[in-house]
Amino acid sequence: MNQEKIYLKVPYKEKEQVKKLGAKWDSKSKLWFITNEQDSTLFSKWITEDEVIVPDKTEELIKQLEQGVQEVFTSGSFQNYLNVCSKFHQYSFLNVMLIVLQNPDAGMVKGYRAWQDDLGMKVRKGEKGIRILAPMFYTTPIEQTMERIDNAKTMFTIGNIQIIKNADSSYKLRVGSKVVEGITREKLKKFMQEDVIGKEIIRFQDVYVFDISQVEPIYIQQKEGDKKIHPKAKAFLEAILKKPKTIEADSQLVKKLYQAVWKICRIPIKEKEIKEAGLLGYYSRETDDITIKKGLNQIDKTRVLIHEMVHARLHNPNTNYKEKTRNTREIEAESVTYIVSKKYGFDLADVSFDYIAGWSKNKEVKDLQEVLHTIRKESQSIIKEIDKEIYKQQILEVTVEQENEWEIEAG
Repeated sequence: MNQEKIYLKVPYKEKEQVKKLGAKWDSKSKLWFITNEQDSTLFSKWITEDEVIVPDKTEELIKQLEQGVQEVFTSGSFQNYLNVCSKFHQYSFLNVMLIVLQNPDAGMVKGYRAWQDDLGMKVRKGEKGIRILAPMFYTTPIEQTMERIDNAKTMFTIGNIQIIKNADSSYKLRVGSKVVEGITREKLKKFMQEDVIGKEIIRFQDVYVFDISQVEPIYIQQKEGDKKIHPKAKAFLEAILKKPKTIEADSQLVKKLYQAVWKICRIPIKEKEIKEAGLLGYYSRETDDITIKKGLNQIDKTRVLIHEMVHARLHNPNTNYKEKTRNTREIEAESVTYIVSKKYGFDLADVSFDYIAGWSKNKEVKDLQEVLHTIRKESQSIIKEIDKEIYKQQILEVTVEQENEWEIEAG
């Protein structure tokens, strides 16, 4: 197994302590570290919330991504990409790609401390982490920030934000391409406090996360001599066992999911007889509506609606759909449908992407990357909207139940 460094955040007065425990000094990064073959539990107090930091390797990760994009477009790897998107829909395109390239079977990832503190689980000794890019936010306190702005000779820059102090003591603020002139110090201070500190990304740093397959429960030593599983670990593992593996095991969830998709679709949906063999539904650009074949079961109807809704969102007359081939449009719609369906537990054993290698042949890396980015971004957006609708349904159900209980009590 390859040794990897786990970097520690050690106060000066504690350096002898970590040295005695076996940590080593990295003169290049100016940090203490241990390797993944050492017992990391001895050093848990020095492993920061930034997880396991490996300085100055972000460019290496970006290069790895560029090389990996073309590799994804083989049938097996492409499906791995979609599977990872379904499980990590909140992750950026870059981080989804990094997980695909390093551990395509990953099911749930967290940082070393997050596993330990939040779920009562620990990373097994010797496990190799997955490197992803984590945003580092601007965190300097407001008074110190304003002092820096006032003392700046020309321009003060934070991430995507530029601030210039004018001769009349007002400020010029540039956020990306947007420029605002004549801002007072009070308004600037409020903007910095509410919209910048803790929110503006100043850089990205590569960190290590670990998959659920790489962790095990923490056991707590009892006075009697026995060991007891950590209560957080017990609750976490019990929750996993209770979760249905496929949506077919929960007919109510199927119904709720269809209702949620129908709600977020926002264009007319109709059911009617479709005589064309193999055609289960279609989106019409002329009438801007969706038709679903009459008589489909709830699961098939939901999957067809998701597929056609993706066409309606990505390939309607107001988009650049004409710049994409028909095959590209179908790949986008089918891929997003796969991710969303996988997220909510559909059985997708019959789905195949064997044709993807032929489609991607001779295409530029930037074009392939754009397709992958579109698939991830659209699936992320749809999943977020569906979750919001399902949550609203659940709140409504609880409210109705409470009202019924009150009526019974009042009667």
